[in-house]
Amino acid sequence: MASAWAQRAMEIERQPMPRDLSRVVTIICNDCEVRSEGMPWHFLGVQCPACQSFNTVVDGGSQNNNQQNPIGRQQQPPSSSSDGSASSNEPMETS
Repeated sequence: MASAWAQRAMEIERQPMPRDLSRVVTIICNDCEVRSEGMPWHFLGVQCPACQSFNTVVDGGSQNNNQQNPIGRQQQPPSSSSDGSASSNEPMETS
């Protein structure tokens, strides 16, 4: 698998993440079970620094380098309605 991981690393190097999508994540490697913090996220994968595998999963949340949410939009606080309650974008249930 070493040659496959080396190929994947080269693909990631050739396709840097745009600044608005860059973020830092914590990963857990499914091969060596090492947990690594502060790893740069890429849509093609995140390489384990211990065993060089890309068989990893993101553990928990992520920290965006530009203080935006993962899809690149500025986060906004919930708006309030005229009665003082917070509004929701979720559909309302009907009976």
